[in-house]
Amino acid sequence: MKLAGRMISVLERCTAPAQGVEGGGTATANTGVLESSIHGNISFMKTPDRPFAAGDLISIRTGGGGGWGHPFGRDPQAVLRDVQGGYVSQEAARRDYGVAIDPRNMTVNESQTTSLRKRKRGIASHSKAIRGVTARLRQEGDLTVKHG
Repeated sequence: MKLAGRMISVLERCTAPAQGVEGGGTATANTGVLESSIHGNISFMKTPDRPFAAGDLISIRTGGGGGWGHPFGRDPQAVLRDVQGGYVSQEAARRDYGVAIDPRNMTVNESQTTSLRKRKRGIASHSKAIRGVTARLRQEGDLTVKHG
C-alpha cells in the first residue's frame, strides 16, 4: 500500500566523507534522494519536516568507507572479478584502478593496463609534487592564495 506522509532527515557524512589511507581514495558522500511528484527530484542531507505524496520514492545512498592503498596497486585480476561480479563497471575499472578489460572475452588487457597505470601514476606523481611545492611556498610566505 502506498501512502502519503512526512519525512525528516538527519543524514551524516554528507559533506565530509570518509578519507582513504595509504593512498586510498576518499569515499563518496552519503546523500538522500527524493523523487517527488510535489517537489520534483531533489537531493538532501539534513532536511526539516517535508511532505511527500503516495508513490514518491525516498532513497538513502551511502558512500561506504574510504579506500586502503593506492587503487593502481590492486591486482588487475581482483578488479576483473569485481567487474564480473557487478561491483565495479568496466569504465570504473579503467578510470579508478587503471585496469583495461577486453569486453569481448572479459579478460584483462595487460598491455593497456600497464600503459594506463604508467600514465596515470605519472600524472598523480606530478600533482603530488606540485602540491608539495605549493605547501612549502605558502609556509615560507612566498605564496598567497586569494579566494573569490
